[in-house]
Amino acid sequence: MLPLSDIRQRIQKLLGDGVSQVSSAFIGLSSGLQGSANSADLQKRVDKLFKMLMESNRMISGEVNALLDVLEKNDQRFAQVSEEKHRLEVLYTSGILFSSETELKPLMERAIDVVVRELGADQGFIVLVDDRGEPDTIFSRNMNPDEHPEAREMSTTVIWSTIAHSRPVQDTVS
Repeated sequence: MLPLSDIRQRIQKLLGDGVSQVSSAFIGLSSGLQGSANSADLQKRVDKLFKMLMESNRMISGEVNALLDVLEKNDQRFAQVSEEKHRLEVLYTSGILFSSETELKPLMERAIDVVVRELGADQGFIVLVDDRGEPDTIFSRNMNPDEHPEAREMSTTVIWSTIAHSRPVQDTVS
């Protein structure tokens, strides 16, 4: 399939070529009317018809452009959804692979590696909580909260927000 920008250019060229041909035909018609008996009245009718045709062309062009704009937005959204689908598939597949691990530590180390890589993150961590919802174990990549107190502070905030809302949180350290 052609890119929408190519389709837009092609449609604009076709409409422009059509207007050019119709304009030439109307000029020929107007010239032919100049010597006839009712030329003034016919000339007005021809001019009115030409204006109607040009207005129709303008409206069609506007509608086509609006439609192509919607298609471009849909293409962009589709690309975003496809990327998100890919990420979820990788995470899901990783989860299946992780289920084959028998020890928790190698499982979580493998999980954080996959998550950081697939989400394109510079760093990340996975927190396991105990039965009371308290952070129990932290597995991290490319960060050491002990060396960076601001990261530890942010990590604690993110952890509690994630636990409270039961959904992932994305944040950055300043």
